[in-house]
Amino acid sequence: MIAEKFSEMLKSVKYPNEDTNDFEAREIERLQNLLCDIIEARKEKYRKLKIEYQNKKIDIENDFKLVLFKEYNIENHPNKEKIYSRAWEEGHSYGLEGVEQKFAEIYNACWKL
Repeated sequence: MIAEKFSEMLKSVKYPNEDTNDFEAREIERLQNLLCDIIEARKEKYRKLKIEYQNKKIDIENDFKLVLFKEYNIENHPNKEKIYSRAWEEGHSYGLEGVEQKFAEIYNACWKL
């Protein structure tokens, strides 16, 4: 019979589904992996930039502290770090200007009696 032969031929033709047509699934997975790699690379770059920022900030603040010690001629004073720490605690919310102002107040209170 002719119909039987063509029926068998039709049975051998697979309907496209996820199992037989996985190109899109593979492409989606590839793109997801690529996107994850890009995001991870950006996160790593941001982490490195943040560390670099923190290190620069620390260097500038340390230089500021050393210049204050020199300006007020207390480079060799045993309590200079305590004085600076107190000035930092009380003034850093107003920036380095606030720290310098508090430092000057403490210095004047201790040495300009």
